[in-house]
Amino acid sequence: MKKSCLLLLAPLMTTVPIQADVEWQKHVIDKTFRAEACIAADINGDGQLDIVAGENWYEAPAWTPHKFRTVAIQGGYADVRCDGALDVNHDGRADIVTVHRGSLLEWLENPGRSDAAWPRHKIGHSPLTEAVVFADINADNRNDILGPFGKEGQAVAAWLAPPKDNLTWKRIDIGPQGGRDHGIGAGDINRDGRVDILTQIGWYAAPRDPTSTDWTFNPMDRGQTHNPIVYDFDGDGDQDIAAASPHDYGLYWWQQFANKAEIKWQRHTIDNSISQLHGLIANDLDGDGDMDLITGKRYKAHNGRDPGTDEPAMLVWYELKRDGQQATFIRHDIDDDSGVGYVVSSADIDNDGDIDILTSNKKGVFLFEQTGKRATTRTAGGT
Repeated sequence: MKKSCLLLLAPLMTTVPIQADVEWQKHVIDKTFRAEACIAADINGDGQLDIVAGENWYEAPAWTPHKFRTVAIQGGYADVRCDGALDVNHDGRADIVTVHRGSLLEWLENPGRSDAAWPRHKIGHSPLTEAVVFADINADNRNDILGPFGKEGQAVAAWLAPPKDNLTWKRIDIGPQGGRDHGIGAGDINRDGRVDILTQIGWYAAPRDPTSTDWTFNPMDRGQTHNPIVYDFDGDGDQDIAAASPHDYGLYWWQQFANKAEIKWQRHTIDNSISQLHGLIANDLDGDGDMDLITGKRYKAHNGRDPGTDEPAMLVWYELKRDGQQATFIRHDIDDDSGVGYVVSSADIDNDGDIDILTSNKKGVFLFEQTGKRATTRTAGGT
């Protein structure tokens, strides 16, 4: 749809054939600012993925809106920062777990009828809700809530396990290094088969029992970066990290060099030309078996106070290519008039076997449907 351009991790440049110029069809689901979070979930149980953004869920395949809650918008911000789909009460229907812009975390109970009110249930509070994410910490195939909890300035890194037999969420505090408003994430950094927890200033190695408090902290300051992705980008057998600057320019990855004594990291710049890359996720967009990065500009994230705030609202993906144990990221522009919100989502929304992208922000609610791939030639560089 848009031209692709290359961002190098080193000055060496070669021309190579690339078979992954993915084409997209843009669908404007809603032109109104609903929220800066958007997810896919089968709300009505018909086997098709619907779209949830702000006060509405949009019924597939015509994307008919159904209002299921009220979302306040004040001062250019919507009172929803993050949504997750989870059958909390085990009734077979997808409920919505919501992180509000204030401190409230709650879940909304799916009544099973599109026109019925959704009962609200309080989960708890977090003083820094931009840092709250969903991840399966205890490997039970149900997403938990990960974030800073406690008083602002004294917040601890912790996670909340969803109810099993009742409606009580269990909080597990793992350590004091978790009180910044960006940068929480999860992934198996040391490849011991357990899910570790990341903050901006380090990572906690998971114990055998993740519900215990025996998490070991390892310092690693990533600066003001958000949405860390844990993946072996260079293919050398250990885990690396990618993260984006939510209120400045910059997308980076940290290459891990591990030995028995310690882990060391080397930072590489992937792209420094797009600002406010607030949402960052990974998925295999081109079907080559490797994870690619999906991100974009959160348009007017701070209502004009961030660098580059008036520049085009880009939505982009970075194709991962490897040459031996050298990693290269090739940027592909999807759109320049949408961007991302607090988060960006991906799913096979049309059930055709490839990955589509969902986003919602001040410009509206959008679905980018993957429609195919064309063979092209790109200029590529290596680390």
